[in-house]
Amino acid sequence: HADGRYTTTAVMLAKGTFSITGMIDDLALSNTAIIIGAIASFCATSSLAFGDGLSVMTAGVYSTFTISAKDSEGLPYHVVFDDVVVVDKANSLSPTGDSNCQPVAVTGLGDVVVSCRTTMSGQYARSVTLKGEVVSGKEFALAVLPALPSVPHSVQSFAAFQSATAGVSNTFTVVVKDEYGNARTTGDVSVSTLIERINAEEGSAVEVVLEEETVFDQAGMTGFVSEFTLTRSGKYHLHFALFGIDGLTSDPIQLFVEPGSFCAGQSRAYGDGLSISTSMQSSVFFLYLQLMRTRTLF
Repeated sequence: HADGRYTTTAVMLAKGTFSITGMIDDLALSNTAIIIGAIASFCATSSLAFGDGLSVMTAGVYSTFTISAKDSEGLPYHVVFDDVVVVDKANSLSPTGDSNCQPVAVTGLGDVVVSCRTTMSGQYARSVTLKGEVVSGKEFALAVLPALPSVPHSVQSFAAFQSATAGVSNTFTVVVKDEYGNARTTGDVSVSTLIERINAEEGSAVEVVLEEETVFDQAGMTGFVSEFTLTRSGKYHLHFALFGIDGLTSDPIQLFVEPGSFCAGQSRAYGDGLSISTSMQSSVFFLYLQLMRTRTLF
């Protein structure tokens, strides 16, 4: 300057405390200035978020992901927990569940660990914002899988409304769900239909002529349909079990099976009254009536 002063401009590339010493002809000046390097601004596009909590989770199970925040110079940026916001958007028919994401720890590198838990299965777009900016500049595709199948929370139904007819095919439907009400998908669970006859004679087995399990998928709900035919009238308990789930069975549906259609071709009439009799004397014969599938009517 005209008065003999010199001015220089410094750009700090890192945050921290710095000392500046003026030099004239390699001789240090006696007075040394101390300055504090200003913290660069947060840079969302330079920051990263990674971990299972951004890709695949299981309903009801805690999962974590990590935020590695950077400033505009690519250096670690100090994160305040209140600045972290996680937002989930549903991509399918599943409604948006409670993401319940909270920062829980800071690593030695200054990264922030976030813990999340949701109880609603489905496909989501999860965004992580810090200081109002989206980390990594994108949303993450998150799949929340149903929890383990739960017998008490699954839904069973019988199309015939607790009554059936011997010899007539019936269907029994089970929609398998987890404890949070999420429907399980096919291929990872097996349903076994159980039919028990009430007050049956010892050694008298339940006769199921046809039992076939099929799968249906309707309105986003996956279920199993068992088709069966009972040939003996009486009272039954109808329920189901899930393969490999602690041997639990559902509460039974009481089913009453009525006699089927009369079958003349398999019934018999016999006795003296059908062959020879004496005038003015009573004679008898017997009727042995049977249903279809050779079951006695009375």
